Amino acid sequence: MRMWTELCNKFLSLLLFQVTLLGAWKDIMEANADDTLKEWLTEYYDQLLSTWHAEVWFHSFKICKH
Repeated sequence: MRMWTELCNKFLSLLLFQVTLLGAWKDIMEANADDTLKEWLTEYYDQLLSTWHAEVWFHSFKICKH
């Protein structure tokens, strides 16, 4: 059962990570089409940091129960 829980946590984390970051990159590029790549990357870095914090929170509370 523990292996299933760990697999569940990893899958959900990866899914959240990919969906959140891909969507954020597209949103940044569309909303700021006239900005430079440097400005896009700066804003994307903020999103990466925010997502990392969400991941830490997710794992600290273990959404998938044992």
